[in-house]
Amino acid sequence: MTYCNIYAYDYCYLTGAYLPRVWWTGKALIRLDAGETVPVKYPGSEPGTVNEKVANELNEWFKDWGPHFGWRQSLDLTEMQDEANQGRVCITVARSKPQYHHGHGHIVAVVPENDDQRAIRQNGKVIATVQSQAGAHNYSYHVNHWWNDGTYSDFGHWIHQ
Repeated sequence: MTYCNIYAYDYCYLTGAYLPRVWWTGKALIRLDAGETVPVKYPGSEPGTVNEKVANELNEWFKDWGPHFGWRQSLDLTEMQDEANQGRVCITVARSKPQYHHGHGHIVAVVPENDDQRAIRQNGKVIATVQSQAGAHNYSYHVNHWWNDGTYSDFGHWIHQ
């Protein structure tokens, strides 16, 4: 039921923005930093060097690695929606509290407004962006501020430069 991460990866790939589908383990990063060539190995009978990333882990990846790959965090939803309207790649990602969402979190693309789908504004400021997502519920366009529903412990809004 958790395909939001794959959808976000595909969206970013098709727009030329980098978002990992898999990422190195901590030990593999140490080896890479030391100049070692590290083979890509999924966890199995021996320790892996990479893991697939669900939204919870992507939330952390954005904070740790996003700026190295052209992402900057925004706290302003009006800026997010304006940037998406101008064609920038924008992502909202959240870490779920352990008892919610199977512990996977959620990630969506913030997409341009159109004649039928408009962000919700209050006093001229965006409070809910236009989004596209896949997962338990699939939406080409959806307006929401789901990260404030009490089931997420952390979230971020990211704009690709």
